[in-house]
Order: sequence, then C-alpha cells, then structure tokens
Amino acid sequence: MAIILEKRDFLLFIEPAGKCHTPVIDKYTKRLTGAFRSAKVGLSNYSNIAREYDTEAFFDENGGGWKGSHVCICGAMSSNKDYAMLTRDVLSLHIDHQQIVLTNSLCIHYVACHRDDVPTEMLEQIMLLSADDAEPTQTELGLG
Repeated sequence: MAIILEKRDFLLFIEPAGKCHTPVIDKYTKRLTGAFRSAKVGLSNYSNIAREYDTEAFFDENGGGWKGSHVCICGAMSSNKDYAMLTRDVLSLHIDHQQIVLTNSLCIHYVACHRDDVPTEMLEQIMLLSADDAEPTQTELGLG
C-alpha cells in the first residue's frame, strides 16, 4: 500500500496493494459513509492548500475536476473530484470556520474492501468525522 498524501488534511488518499476482500461493514465504514454523503464536492486545487483556503477556488458544483480518475488495483474507479467532510479534528484544515478533511470517491471502498491497507491512524481520523453512521450501498462500496 502506498500513501499518496500524508498531510492530516487528507484522508484515504492511498493505493491499496492487496486484493479486494468481502466488505467490512463496521463503525468505521458506517461513519465514513455518513460523512461522505454530506461532503461538499470540490475541484482539484488542493495542491496549493493553505490553512485559510479560498473556498471559491475549491468548491464549484459546476466546475471540472482532475483530468482523469483513479482506478483501484481491484478495478473500482474513482470520480475526478475531491470531497470535503466535516470533522472534529482540531488539527485539520479550516474552511469557512469549519474543520474539514479532504477525501476521494473511493474512500468507502478502501475502508470496507481493503481494510488491511488502511493505516490505523486513518481509522482513528474516521471516528472524528462529524456525521451520523449510515449503511453503504453497493455503489458506495465500489461494487456496483
């Protein structure tokens, strides 16, 4: 497994090395699902991220994203957008006076289907997300 972005403002930007397993639906998967469903869609401007980030530069519902998408080792495909989820992690990025963490559309897939490749620190970060737990759909799991 390779961690693409290690900064605390980013969650689950990883490349699993192992095969896709039967999905693990537990407190981590459910919390992440709830948070992802209420995430704000962003573009691809996070490489220039600052502690007081320009929200108009990142959030644009009609804007584009990356020029392509990521394909997991098992074939699950990401969107070309990033997503901002609310968190209680005081060390996280602040946008519009809210604490957020950025993720990608395969985040639920990684936690459920590639759990062995998810660092413990990231599982702990998931439990700091500000969201109600939710059951993931097959699509959210990257299986449908």
